[in-house]
Amino acid sequence: MMLKYGDPGYMEQDRSLMLYSITFSFLAASICMVVLRIYCQWYLLRSRRITLSGILIVISLFVDIASCILIHFQIHTGMGKHIEYSRARPAMLKASMKIGLAQNTCYQALIGLVKMSILAQFYQFAQPGLQRRVVAWVGGFVCIFMLFTVFAAIFQCIPMKAAWDLQNFPRGCWNMMNVNFFTSSMNTFLDLVIFLLPITTIYRLPTTFRKKLTLALAYSMGLLALACSAIRVRNIVFFNGEGDFTYVACMVPVWGAIECNAGIICASFPSLLPLITRTPHPPPNPSIRLSSTLASSGPHQPHRESKVLTTKTDAAPPLSTWEA
Repeated sequence: MMLKYGDPGYMEQDRSLMLYSITFSFLAASICMVVLRIYCQWYLLRSRRITLSGILIVISLFVDIASCILIHFQIHTGMGKHIEYSRARPAMLKASMKIGLAQNTCYQALIGLVKMSILAQFYQFAQPGLQRRVVAWVGGFVCIFMLFTVFAAIFQCIPMKAAWDLQNFPRGCWNMMNVNFFTSSMNTFLDLVIFLLPITTIYRLPTTFRKKLTLALAYSMGLLALACSAIRVRNIVFFNGEGDFTYVACMVPVWGAIECNAGIICASFPSLLPLITRTPHPPPNPSIRLSSTLASSGPHQPHRESKVLTTKTDAAPPLSTWEA
């Protein structure tokens, strides 16, 4: 129940535990997914090839950890409690405003990195020609938009110290509610575009319907990120930027964290398909010859020379077959 200032128990209302549990539960899930993704690539598929998508998702994870740590400090400095609690502690409120600026900057960078990682995956299996050009164009736009949002978050006030000046704020600052609404709405639109982008590509892949369906279901995890982005926009619209923002708007950065972690999970889930299907993989040493296997079956087996045939593709690790 939403109490009003002066009501018994008003100052004791605290959402900290809920904010902690949601934020760090999703962070733990993201860490597990990225670790499993690396395990599947390096140990199940025996692929040591470093991809742009893999690099971006690892960078995203580190930025995600930094963002969640900043959310921890936001909670520690009053987020989740009523604004009157913070106003009675000016030094803490000032620290909270500084941390809020840093966390928003991390969020803007993180959401762009996650999108580019997913687009890098799409580019790998997109057919040459128009499909790859469309993915590249969308990726270029996402990169430019990410740079814009990061600089907008950093330089929302001129000079920067005006962002935590308790006496003059928001003088010298942009209307950050309008900026956040624009950037969040655009991110929601881009999430929708990225969700729809691989449909035609997956449909045209030269593989079985079952594999196409499995891949489509894997990427449908992106609906979670899309839903979180839409809810974050709703929270920004509901909160008009004034009043009890440390309590009423405390879920805005948390929904951003959920959105980013859902994106990391979505980007990593297709790479976990070998773990789910448990498909056989080539032996660690492709130079092992068939003659070794034949010799182990009995002493009277004749020695036969063998040749190693190796086929490599861009989308999969080396596959070795043996021919006597």
